[in-house]
Amino acid sequence: MTNRLDDLGTLVTVGEACAVLFGKDTISDRMRIYRWIKSGVLDATKYGQRRFYIHRDELERFSRAQKKGAETPPFRNH
Repeated sequence: MTNRLDDLGTLVTVGEACAVLFGKDTISDRMRIYRWIKSGVLDATKYGQRRFYIHRDELERFSRAQKKGAETPPFRNH
């Protein structure tokens, strides 16, 4: 699993997103991503019953916010 955003495709799995955002892929990190998806903070595409794919643009937005020192995820303007 890679933790570089440049090495990933257009759609990213939750595990890959964990590696990019947190540097590791643990159950608690996955649950955090699922909470962000459910609450609408993170935009994702649902495939089937359980799989979510996150668009690479969305991860880039989160990465930029983390580099700026944001402690909470940037909320979407709907």
